[in-house]
Amino acid sequence: GLARQNVVRAIAFWQAETCINFRPRTTEKQFVEFIGNDEGCWSTVGKDEALGRQVVSIGRGCEHFGVTSHELAHSLGVFHEQSRYDRDGAVQLNKNVVAPTLLFNFAKISPRELNTYRLPYDVGSVMHYTPTEFSSYKSIPALTTVDPNLQQSMGQMEGPSFLDVMVLNLHYNCQARCPRLLPCQNGGFTDSRNCNRCKSVHIFIEPFSLSNTLTSEKCSINRCPTGYGGALCDGVPPSFSKGCGGQLIAYEAIRRFDITIKQIGQRRTKQCFYHLRAPKGKRVLVNIVRVQGRCVEGCWEDGVEFKMTNDPRPVGYRFCCQPRYQRRIVSRTNVVPFIVTSRNVGITLTFEYTFVDANAHYDFDEEVALTTPAPVEVTETVEMQSDGVNTTIAKVL
Repeated sequence: GLARQNVVRAIAFWQAETCINFRPRTTEKQFVEFIGNDEGCWSTVGKDEALGRQVVSIGRGCEHFGVTSHELAHSLGVFHEQSRYDRDGAVQLNKNVVAPTLLFNFAKISPRELNTYRLPYDVGSVMHYTPTEFSSYKSIPALTTVDPNLQQSMGQMEGPSFLDVMVLNLHYNCQARCPRLLPCQNGGFTDSRNCNRCKSVHIFIEPFSLSNTLTSEKCSINRCPTGYGGALCDGVPPSFSKGCGGQLIAYEAIRRFDITIKQIGQRRTKQCFYHLRAPKGKRVLVNIVRVQGRCVEGCWEDGVEFKMTNDPRPVGYRFCCQPRYQRRIVSRTNVVPFIVTSRNVGITLTFEYTFVDANAHYDFDEEVALTTPAPVEVTETVEMQSDGVNTTIAKVL
């Protein structure tokens, strides 16, 4: 059934993205066993030499790839992201909304037992709880991000993030398999399965059987750190359609960008990749006017992601819920990769953009009242009806 299919997908994913090899058990004394007859989704963390048989439970409701890849990562040695001893710099726990008997789920793991490999905290990790997990109230999060622009990025269920893959490659010393390391840019690293390229993370999409899984190349769009592509992670990844993606230039005069991606016929993953570029020494200012996507925790179905910080490796600022206010965000560098994704219902996004001086002081979480949009002069329109994508760039008058 679906659970077995997504267990196989998780095995295939972690084998393709690391140097870890999996094979069906014959007589081995130490092995991983997946069970589906127990309540819940759970696994021990790492190998317990004393146990031999290591159980991973994929119970009812755990059949999604995001869950099977999460539980298998536990068995390979990965803790929950919010268990990091340094989490307070990134997220805050609201103990008042969690029952005292459930607070143990938010225990921190000490540096003696957990190695972060000096990787940054990633609220978009598949190993991270959703904001409302274990909260007694559906509308009040137990976890809030220190940077408010990351709140909607927490709790995605698409599958492992770039840093999830990177930490297991470091933990198993996969790079040692390559005689030389490539000069990968933007936080990318050499792929231990193919030492002639920088690592791109593949999320396997379509069903396959056990027999051909471990050699399957049937993948969705690649990524280095999300938003980067090319042999050395220094370019824009290909988009799903010729009707979107590429470079956008920020000018002193404000421009407005509109994009709509519709799902036509059978649902599939549609992603448009852009780099929004300001002159060197400037920063990009983005004013988000409208986001109509699917409002889910982690914004992993229909939404937008902006990479605004100095480090492109963690998941960026994601938005999928229509804002009550315009949200103004300012980049730390002069290049902002952004990704517009539709997996379910489609997305419509409108934002304005310009550049500001590198030393300009802007509140990084500025909310501006929604007003009647200013008149614009359209400079470029692209429509690909067959792909269900439509983009417009306009000068704000």
